[in-house]
Amino acid sequence: MGMMTSFFVAPSADLSAQQLSEGVPAAFPSVLCNYLDEMKVAGLDALLTGKDAKEAMKAVSAPVYTHPESGITVLRIDDALVKVLAGMTPQTSLETAQKWLAAGEWGRFGRRAGDFADLAEMVTLISKLAVSAQAPGHGLFFWLCP
Repeated sequence: MGMMTSFFVAPSADLSAQQLSEGVPAAFPSVLCNYLDEMKVAGLDALLTGKDAKEAMKAVSAPVYTHPESGITVLRIDDALVKVLAGMTPQTSLETAQKWLAAGEWGRFGRRAGDFADLAEMVTLISKLAVSAQAPGHGLFFWLCP
């Protein structure tokens, strides 16, 4: 069984009023992904912000929402990472995807010819969300369903 994840932008104050156990509300801009988890996001954080791996993992390990029955968790992406992602161009997204694949433990991902293109596209999509997440009172969040 796989994991379902989604990156989304939302007003931080509005998050607690949402039924996040049912998924990311349609009103929030989001990107679905089935191969990123908190460890990979921490690896991206370390790669782009220069944090050491433990500090990056700590930044994504404090959930802003958990659902005890389903195991669904929502994490907030660190503001420093959001800022770097928001400043990306298509070229830097490609370079980031290449470095990220080389730096992390990806398991099966990274073994097919299309994996690099998929990851580069995902970085581009997440960076577009990061631009929206810089609006006052908003954040970039990571929804995980085991």
